[in-house]
Order: sequence, then C-alpha cells, then structure tokens
Amino acid sequence: MRADAVVGGRTSRVLTVLGPLELKARFIRYIMTMPQASVRVTELTWGEYGEHVDAGGIVILPVGSTEQHGHHLPLATDTLIATRLAELVATDLGAVVAPALGYGFRSQPETGGGEAFPGSTGISGATLAMLVCDVVMSLAAGGATRIIVLNGHYENASFIVDGVERAVDVGHRTPPRVLVARWAPFVGPQTLARMSSNRNIDWSREHAGVAETSLLAALCPELVRPVTERARVAPAPKPYQAFPQPSTRPAHDGLLAPAGDASAELGQAMIEDVVTGLARAARVEFGME
Repeated sequence: MRADAVVGGRTSRVLTVLGPLELKARFIRYIMTMPQASVRVTELTWGEYGEHVDAGGIVILPVGSTEQHGHHLPLATDTLIATRLAELVATDLGAVVAPALGYGFRSQPETGGGEAFPGSTGISGATLAMLVCDVVMSLAAGGATRIIVLNGHYENASFIVDGVERAVDVGHRTPPRVLVARWAPFVGPQTLARMSSNRNIDWSREHAGVAETSLLAALCPELVRPVTERARVAPAPKPYQAFPQPSTRPAHDGLLAPAGDASAELGQAMIEDVVTGLARAARVEFGME
C-alpha cells in the first residue's frame, strides 16, 4: 500500500507496508479534510436521527466554554477543540455529534486566568450540572442509548460528572450508557514527551499553552493569531485560591503555560492520539469489540 495513500488530496511517492497504528493515523489525517456535515445532528432530519439512535448509534455531546485564551486564541477555543475532535471521533465510530454546550463553569484564576478578562462568560457549577443532566436526559428520551460527553474545559469536569449521574439515576427503564471524557488524558507518552521537552506538563494549568495552541493550529488554523514573545513565558502558579476573584485583569496576557513551541504538526500528533484512544475506549465501553 502507498505510504501516503491520498491524504488531503496529496499523493506520496513513498511505498511501504503500513502497520495498523500508522494506517489509523493516516485515516485520521484523511478524514480531517472531508466534510463533516453528515455527523452533525443539526444537519440531520428527525427521521435520519431516529434511525441512527434506533440502531444503537452513538451520540457525542461536546462541552466547552466561552473564555479568554490569550491574545492568540479565540474565546471559543475549548468549544472548538471539543467539537472538532468529536466530529473526527464520530467519523471513526459512525456516531453523530449534538450541538455543543458553549458555556462552562466560571474561569478560575489558577486554571483559566479568571473572570476579569473581557469576553470570559461562565455559569455556576450547579447550572452546568443541571444543563448537562437535562440534555443527557433528553437525548435518552429521544432514543439515545450510547452517549459520549467530551469535555474541552478543565473546570467543567466534576460538574459534568454530577449532571450525568443525575441523568442516569432518574429512573429510566433502561438508562443510557454514558462515557464522560476529557481529551487530554488520551495524549500518548511519545507526543507528551515532544510537548514537555523543557518542562513538566500540568494539565490544570495548560491553558492557552502549547497543547491548545497546537490543537487549534491543526484543527482551525485560520483562527490562530501569531504567538507573541509574552506568550512564551507563563506566570508562576499560586498554591491556593482566594475569593472573591480579583475584579481587575491580571498583569499576564491570559495564558498559564508557554505557547512558543506550539505547532500544527504537534497538534496533528495529539489529534491522532485522542481520536484513536477515545474511539477505542468507546468500542470497549459500548461493547462494540
């Protein structure tokens, strides 16, 4: 088989036999160039959606935030990453992607820069939990029996779990099987080593840093602005939180981890890890293997 059988419309001159992981990586690179309309719930008719869930098809719910991500990434970064990764996983699994929840738990100073930045718009944890609960319950009522909730905003994690647990505990005759995941834990050790060659990665503070910048550079390059010199240095963390949050914007630009080494190539490696890992987890948890 050709080593770069058509990927993004370009054909390679290299001939080799590819192993399964390399085949999977090339498949992911290929489907990234294809239209994703067929996996979006909003672009299906009710009959098409009904046929999908009646056949046991998976529904993926992305959850993100509207939060500052420095001067180089847009406010919708978390939502965009979760949605685009969900579409790639859906193409792999034959799943569909529900409209993303674009508001997340309030930005915290030590994990997201805080709420003093213009545009950062958060909701309470209780509201997020009930929103997730209501959407998952409604998906189940509409026939979905296999659901993935893919979180792109670090601060959302415990409230999403709370909402999903409420949804599956309400007395469904057959409760849906729900997989709750963040993308970060699926980044493989080799890719992680490339990300962290000069530092240790702390996912709680990897905000607008090399990981998110690389992912968005690969997924939505038209939305990534140039990384400034200030974005190459991150503020020192505090070992505590203080409330109420400061009402004035901090001195830093909003990122909590350096972004200077970000690249679309690194983002592509992360995408391949996440899509492969999450699709594999879904097949195991939903009994598809």
